[in-house]
Amino acid sequence: MGQMNLDFNKNGYVTADSPLDDQDLEMLRAVCTTLLDEPPQDGGEGLHNIGLGRRRQFLRHRHPDFPELEKFLLEGAPAKLAASLFGGKAYLFNEQFVVKGAKTGAAFAWHQDGAYVGFDHKNYLTVWIALDEATEANGCVYLIPRNLDENPRSTISIPLQFSAWRCPSSSSCCGCCARKRGSTITACVGASSRSTSGPTLRRRPVS
Repeated sequence: MGQMNLDFNKNGYVTADSPLDDQDLEMLRAVCTTLLDEPPQDGGEGLHNIGLGRRRQFLRHRHPDFPELEKFLLEGAPAKLAASLFGGKAYLFNEQFVVKGAKTGAAFAWHQDGAYVGFDHKNYLTVWIALDEATEANGCVYLIPRNLDENPRSTISIPLQFSAWRCPSSSSCCGCCARKRGSTITACVGASSRSTSGPTLRRRPVS
């Protein structure tokens, strides 16, 4: 087992400084820019309503429309990173660009990604890639570490009761009411973090 696997099992997440080459990064930014020209949607399709127009957009499930994006997801860095952690073949469950407008206050409360799925499911791996530099000043991601060897299962049963997770101030799920800071995940452009959809809690503050 490599060091990345050990770190993932110890913390429930792992980071990589720069897994993308310039060509992949340029392609991702180009696709995102193209999608931003479309009218904003709420991102939920009946499962949730957490889009905030131009303040916070979810540009999702569009890889069939962009062959280069589809190849990147199924054969490129995300699939290779997932396979390196778990072995075997990785399968795509969901793909989306999350875009926040500058200085709009579109924060996320502490949550587990699986809370937004809307049906019973197995935990999956979230691969988050920064298309812009993420700093504490502009609103980086924070994660609460969780040792997956000692405590592999989420304390929250699935499916989650959405009403119990609703955070009215940010129109998002809230899975932890404690005043925790968590681990700061700053990232340069093209860097990524991988975390579980269930046991690990994450948030993104106001920027």
